[in-house]
Amino acid sequence: MYPKCRCFLFATPLSLFLVCLVLTWITYSSIQLFPRELEPEKIETWVDCEQLMSNALRDEKAPMLYRLFRKVIWWRYKRNGPRSDGEIRQDYNEHNCSIILTNVFKVNTPTLEEKEFPIAYTIQVYKGAALLERLLSAIYMPHNIYCIHIDIKSSEMFRRAVIKMTKCLPNVFVTRRAVNVIYYHISILQAQLNCMHDLLQSRIQWKYLINLVGQDYPLYDNKGLLQSLKGLYGINNIESIMMPENQKCRYTYSYEFKKYFGSEHSAYFYHPAEPKLKLPPHNISIFKGSTLVSLTRGFCEYIQNESLPNDFLSWLTDTVAPEELFYSSLQQIKGVPGGQKGNQSEWIMRALHWYSKEKRVECHGRWMRSICVVDFPDLAWIFGKNNRKKLFVQKSLLISTKDFLIVSIWQRTNDLITLLYITTNMLHNFQSPYQ
Repeated sequence: MYPKCRCFLFATPLSLFLVCLVLTWITYSSIQLFPRELEPEKIETWVDCEQLMSNALRDEKAPMLYRLFRKVIWWRYKRNGPRSDGEIRQDYNEHNCSIILTNVFKVNTPTLEEKEFPIAYTIQVYKGAALLERLLSAIYMPHNIYCIHIDIKSSEMFRRAVIKMTKCLPNVFVTRRAVNVIYYHISILQAQLNCMHDLLQSRIQWKYLINLVGQDYPLYDNKGLLQSLKGLYGINNIESIMMPENQKCRYTYSYEFKKYFGSEHSAYFYHPAEPKLKLPPHNISIFKGSTLVSLTRGFCEYIQNESLPNDFLSWLTDTVAPEELFYSSLQQIKGVPGGQKGNQSEWIMRALHWYSKEKRVECHGRWMRSICVVDFPDLAWIFGKNNRKKLFVQKSLLISTKDFLIVSIWQRTNDLITLLYITTNMLHNFQSPYQ
């Protein structure tokens, strides 16, 4: 869509027409970041996709147009601003659910295969109702089930906005067992387990559970996610590697968490109190991994109902980042539903880059808590061969407030993925979808 032009300083209709034509061409050209010969409909192999993302900005004209594009959309962002929690709550107050479902949560009719393979989600959020709405609209299907954990520290307006949002979605709910989430603290894991407990009480017999946070965004639609989970053949997808020697101090000492300033998660700091005298219960070997996992229903029932995981959870209470140890260690235990022994670094849940001093890690956005907050040029490695089968991207500006390029990829065959890029405008991203 071409932007509307308003010109006031030119007297003749011809001058007005020419100026508007030039401005329209500049703005439109700034959005064309990719070479014409690599348009999506002409992509035939994954090599074309890689070339599209990695070489587009190397075109001699692309950097200038890209900078101009960023200036245009950033000016529009500052002019319009993102929808606040209050504005979202007002939108849901003023419109009935049928309008909301039509404008925000539009879904394709699920196939029989999708209906027979429902997915459960836990979503931990703290702020940003607009971001949560975008995530939910991307993963929402009427046959799945979704549990949202709202941090106790969240503002009342955010809480009301989220609750209003869920009123129109019968299979989305907010857990009543909320906790005060603190970085590196057992509370992160407890929030997930509280939602897991609630999801197991649902009448929906889901097959897998996926842990998400508010900054996540899917790289596949529901069909793609389903096929990836089916491809696990009943195994949990949990990153699980031997604990590095230099990190064993995280569980060989008991730690105290003390609040120093502010009200955010980072207001708390941990300090070693004393050596941890008790060894892990049941001779559990400690493995390390990510808390962002996909778990079979049987594994979740095992966690909730058996004594071993509950004993292990109690032992982890005073450790640092226990959420990175809990699932990864249980995965290695013989006989655990969906478990698997051995080093498991093949992890499909997230495409992300960790900061490293030893080697140069690509990140065109910025680093936040050692994770790359991706920007547009990072799509080259997000969609590259090493991350081709990853399901979500985290810490993404692409779906937050500074970059407005929404990217979806759809699985055509096992060896061919078509990249569909959509350069969205500010009205679509940040103003009410009901206007």
